[in-house]
Amino acid sequence: MVNYNPKMYFTRLFYGLLLLLQAAPVMAQKGIPLVKNFGTVDYGAGIQNWQIAQDSRGLIYVANNFGLLEYDGNLWRNYGAPSGTKVRCLTISADDKVYVGSQGDFGYFAPNAQGSLQFTSLADSLPASKRNFDETWRVFLDGNKAYFCTFRHIFVFQNDKLWKVLDPQAPLEPSFYVNHRLYVLLKGVGLMQYKGDKLEPLPDTEALAHSSISAIIPYNQQQVLITTFQDGIYLYDGHKLERWQTPAASLLEPAIINDALLLKNGHFAFGTQSEGLVITDRNGVLQQQLTKERGFNNRTVLSLFQDVNSNLWVGMNNGIAFVELSAPFRLLNEQAGLPGTGYTALLHQDTLYLGTNNGLYRLDSNHASPELVPGTRGQVYSITQLGNHVLMGHHNGAFRIGKQKAEPLFKTTGFWMFKPLRQAPDKLVGGTYNGLTLFDKVASTDSWKYLKPLKGLEESARLMEQAADGSIWMVHGYKGAYNIRLSANADSILSAKHYNTSHGFPSNNRINVYRIENDLVFPAETGIYRYNPTTDRFVLDEKFTSLLGADNHVEIMKDDAFGNIYYVSSKEIGVLRKDPIKGYVKETAQFNRLLGLLNDDLQNLTVLSDHSLLLGAKEGFIHYNPFEQAPDNAGFKTLLRTVQTTSGGDSLLYGGHGKGFKQSPELNHNANSLKFSFASTSYDALSRPRYQYYLEPYESNWSAWTNQSEKEYTNLPEGKYTFHVRSQNSLGQQSQEALYTLTILPPWYRTAWAYSLYVFLASAMLLLMLQFQHRRHKKEKDHIVRRQEEELSLRDTQLEEVARKSEEEINRLRNEKLMAEVEHKNKELATQTMSIISKNEFITDIKENLSSISKKSTNREVMHELQKIVRDIERTIDVDIDWEHFQYHFDQVHGDFSNRLRSSFPSLSPQEIKLCTYLRLNLSTKEIAQLLNISVRGVEISRYRLRKKLGLNREENLTDFMLKF
Repeated sequence: MVNYNPKMYFTRLFYGLLLLLQAAPVMAQKGIPLVKNFGTVDYGAGIQNWQIAQDSRGLIYVANNFGLLEYDGNLWRNYGAPSGTKVRCLTISADDKVYVGSQGDFGYFAPNAQGSLQFTSLADSLPASKRNFDETWRVFLDGNKAYFCTFRHIFVFQNDKLWKVLDPQAPLEPSFYVNHRLYVLLKGVGLMQYKGDKLEPLPDTEALAHSSISAIIPYNQQQVLITTFQDGIYLYDGHKLERWQTPAASLLEPAIINDALLLKNGHFAFGTQSEGLVITDRNGVLQQQLTKERGFNNRTVLSLFQDVNSNLWVGMNNGIAFVELSAPFRLLNEQAGLPGTGYTALLHQDTLYLGTNNGLYRLDSNHASPELVPGTRGQVYSITQLGNHVLMGHHNGAFRIGKQKAEPLFKTTGFWMFKPLRQAPDKLVGGTYNGLTLFDKVASTDSWKYLKPLKGLEESARLMEQAADGSIWMVHGYKGAYNIRLSANADSILSAKHYNTSHGFPSNNRINVYRIENDLVFPAETGIYRYNPTTDRFVLDEKFTSLLGADNHVEIMKDDAFGNIYYVSSKEIGVLRKDPIKGYVKETAQFNRLLGLLNDDLQNLTVLSDHSLLLGAKEGFIHYNPFEQAPDNAGFKTLLRTVQTTSGGDSLLYGGHGKGFKQSPELNHNANSLKFSFASTSYDALSRPRYQYYLEPYESNWSAWTNQSEKEYTNLPEGKYTFHVRSQNSLGQQSQEALYTLTILPPWYRTAWAYSLYVFLASAMLLLMLQFQHRRHKKEKDHIVRRQEEELSLRDTQLEEVARKSEEEINRLRNEKLMAEVEHKNKELATQTMSIISKNEFITDIKENLSSISKKSTNREVMHELQKIVRDIERTIDVDIDWEHFQYHFDQVHGDFSNRLRSSFPSLSPQEIKLCTYLRLNLSTKEIAQLLNISVRGVEISRYRLRKKLGLNREENLTDFMLKF
């Protein structure tokens, strides 16, 4: 809404008060306010609605047959009582706890940790003797105390703990809380007041002892107004009870009053059983009545509540209604008794004339609804006041409206309008379907009569205005404009010049003419034009075109006594508010709500003589009172209603209550699809609020304005997000932002631990790579070293081979030398052995010869000497000593052969060792026999025995075995 400076406010206030003092009060009482009805299909609960309240955020709560209803301006929610019973009453604490009373229970709804409302029963804390009660009809709060009123007890809780139980002797009627006083009606006793922790009787209230009180509301500082269901209305000052004498009593008392409310403007609202909603002033004069087929869908009103914006919420026997009492608009439609589409209107003295396609209706202070003027049935086009006369343009001709009926002036098919002539006050020009007509004033009767048609122009003349030079500008919807000049006595047409696109208009279509600022303006298909007589062309009016838009088609323009210009265009409805400093200030917000309601056939906008405004609507008229501006609604709020994840099924994060929106939940990465729903507490009967939002840092700018009340995001990356949302009401006012912050955690593979693991693995891989590289380099180095070593080894091997070959050659030579030496030694041994054998043979021969001689000799001495020599010889040929010397030298040559043989074969005898030695020397059997001093046969037997001890097979050669051993 535009902010005006103090000087402008003062000017408007001054002229407003002046005109209000002069204006007739007819329109202040007529028409019905804007109403929005909610049925059970809309709010999804029971038909009856017993009490209504509003919390600090602007949410509306209703006690309903099916539970607790909540409305946020967009959607209804139903919180059923745990016991499944009807909720009869409610009230809301400063911290937005919703205290309710129901059948057999009472307690409060408060948000849980998730932000969803949850019921806590306080009745369950009652003593068992008091727990069994029927219904809780009233609940009141006073500071930290709560009063739950049933028909038998009043339970007083302090800080949600039972503090006192009032148990009067008589049954209780519903209780009431007014000006911090609790009033209780005891059946058969009278009205009581809770005071000093007990109920005290009030004086002079015995007349109410057998009545049923429906409401007690403040009347003034000393008195309260008491309504009963069937026994009338009373005023009570604490000492004296008296009847409220009011003109509305005849309507209210038979209607049965169910509830009453003191409105913020000082009026009283009464909810009745059979007559709907009745609003009176402080004196009981009827101001408004809404009932079935007059704004409401039901005639029984059970509860009333006025919200922070002065609008009225009505709980009915079947439904809920929202009444925009604070809006400056009222409807005059068929529900208000006016059938048809609105085309023209006129306020004449105390009578309002309303022309529709069904006829002309009039409304005055003596009638509650418009009445058809006899003789006017059919399409009405215009109503004109000329002095004390009211003239009507009708499809059936021209009429004068009398007190009883319409009198025809000129019968023709299609009469648009009348236009008085300044140069000839006794003449009147009329526009018809086929041109202009002339009317003359009858002086004797002060009335008008038809004279003749004005020939020279036969076009439809729906709109006409007279210029300062006396000529008449007539516009045609599809052909442009005509300038008509009349004769001096205005009885004929001198000329009729046609103006079209060749004279400056953007097209020939949709051209209108209106008198604004006492000059003529011509709204064209686009832009506003004025006639320039110097160039005889139409030129664009820069001021109005810039204000209303170069591409905007203005259908109608009218100004009022303040200089304000009201207009209806193809894009908007508004007013150019006259400001003494700024010039014109454009206002459209509150009027644009009416766009879908206005008549789009022949648009009509009428500034009445009381300076209010009537706009022709599809259904009747819409009345605008500029002196009843809506209260500032800038305090409305945008509320986050739900926040939920939609990944893998919905999961609620925030239920719309409490301080859950200030928390910052952390969500798993698989919960990265979110849905936000929101609402605005700017309640409106005609339009819905618009929203803007963005998700920071996912989005950087506000979205376009939209009527959608939810937004969904999918597959969001990890990070911290803040959702921003704000709303704009029908007046163009914006709310503060609502915020919700949350964090989407990264997937496990993008967490800090994972990154630490990645760093560790990367480091490990780097180390492994370094180690691998190191090992590869080392391997290459080792390979090079090994290759060098191999080359060196090869060289060493080659050298070693050369050395080995040399050594082998040396060894071969040495071995050959050794073999030669062995061979030589063997030869020496063999020679020695052969020598020994020869020697032994020789000696043996000598011994045998001597023995033979001895045996043959007869000489004893000679025989004795010979025997002695034989014995000496035998001693001489004792081979043992010779053998030991032989064996020593033999073992040196043959690798300690004798000892090895004895170790391997310990069972061998010395004689067999000798045999083996001789076999090693490769001696023959005969040679061995001589050395062993045995026979050849004895050698063979010895060889046989030796083979057995050695374990030789028959195929193995004994000599070869010894040579290889």
